[in-house]
Amino acid sequence: MSVKLLTDYLQQHTLIGIKSGLHRKSFTDIWMVTVEGRFFSRSWNKSHDGWFGEFLKNGAGQLKLNNIILNVHVQKIEKDDVVQQKIDLAYLSKYTQPENASYAHGISHPDYHDFTLEFFPE
Repeated sequence: MSVKLLTDYLQQHTLIGIKSGLHRKSFTDIWMVTVEGRFFSRSWNKSHDGWFGEFLKNGAGQLKLNNIILNVHVQKIEKDDVVQQKIDLAYLSKYTQPENASYAHGISHPDYHDFTLEFFPE
């Protein structure tokens, strides 16, 4: 059920609230894409600080879909995994709005492949 909720939400929204780890009190809005029924996001700052680093340390957190909170766990995707190119295309296909297009081109560059997480709703 949570997979369908997340899929539907991501089809209708460009941002999703995310909270990583156990110590954060607030949600941060990020971009997330779906590829073949799987859920991915990348760190725009390419940083191990912030939400990305917290997820790497703790492996778990939450997603906020309006007033629904989903618990998730994550796995880092290797930078040479074949799914990375599909994730690139998903970003370019989803974030075509004028205010997002330049960022979509940036985040779909191979430099971002090492900063990709897959999310698993619980």
